[in-house]
Amino acid sequence: MTTTLSGPAPAAAYAGESLPASTPPVNGNNPSRRAGGGRMVVRPKLSQAEAAQLALSDHKTDAGAERYIRRLGGEVTIKPDDIPRLQRGCWLILDMMLDGQWHSYDEIQEASGGLRSSDRRRRQLSDVACDFESEDRGRGDWWHRLLNAGTLAPEVINAAREARAEADSDRIASKSGRG
Repeated sequence: MTTTLSGPAPAAAYAGESLPASTPPVNGNNPSRRAGGGRMVVRPKLSQAEAAQLALSDHKTDAGAERYIRRLGGEVTIKPDDIPRLQRGCWLILDMMLDGQWHSYDEIQEASGGLRSSDRRRRQLSDVACDFESEDRGRGDWWHRLLNAGTLAPEVINAAREARAEADSDRIASKSGRG
C-alpha cells in the first residue's frame, strides 16, 4: 500500500512536524488484534537523497536516530543504541552483494552479522538506490542479487567497504584475544 502525504516534505515531518498518527481502523468499530488496534501507521517516503543521508550519517544525531527508528517502524522495539548495529548490518550485506552474484538468505544473514532481521536490512538498502532481484528456488529457498552495483553512489559503496573492514578488524581482534 502506498500512501501519499500532502503538505510538508517528509524530511520536515520526521524533524518533528505533526503527521497523522495512523489511518482509520481497517474494519470499522471492530479493530483487529494487531498492534495499533487495526490501524496502519503512515510513514512518509523519503527521497533517495534523504534516505542516503539518513543511512550514511544522519542517524548518528539524536533527531536522525528518531527518524531512523520511525522509518523502520520500530518506535517500541528499536532503541537509539541499536542503530549503529542495524546500519552496520545493512552495509555488510551490501558489501557482499556488490559482486552481483546470487546469494542465499543464509549467506545474507551471515554477512549481516547474524541479525535475525537480515532480510529487512537487505530491503532497507533499496532506500539508497540498491536494486535487487529475488528468486524462489523452491520450498521458500530465496536467493537475491544486486543488479546495479555500478550505478551506486561512491559514498554508499565506501560505507559498505568501511563496514566490512571494521567487521574484519573486530573479528581478528576477538580471535587474537582468545589465543
